[in-house]
Amino acid sequence: MMAPYMPSPVLVQQDWATHGTCSGLTPGDYFTLLIEARVAVQLPVQITAVDEITAESPEQIEAQFAGANPAFPAKAFRTACKGGQFTEIRVCFDKALKGVECTATVGECADGSERILPPR
Repeated sequence: MMAPYMPSPVLVQQDWATHGTCSGLTPGDYFTLLIEARVAVQLPVQITAVDEITAESPEQIEAQFAGANPAFPAKAFRTACKGGQFTEIRVCFDKALKGVECTATVGECADGSERILPPR
């Protein structure tokens, strides 16, 4: 069920142990909501169409996600990076899966420029 959304069974187990067990939901209900949240977010073409390594600021990446998802507040997106490389986008939702502005506790990249690798 989760294979298209998470790259490994270990990550699924880790997500459940870290977030799901305190949600009050069954594993099936928790992962159903996770899938609903994922499909609600459109990936911007600027990210999916990258055919060579490129670099953009966290603000540029977040703005691209905001542009591809006009129903979300512009500040509902935060970049995550490691070693100067863009690794993921974090999207903030309320409990009803409505996009909301991220709070200050949601970390984001501090570097001025992040490498974006082409999709595999």
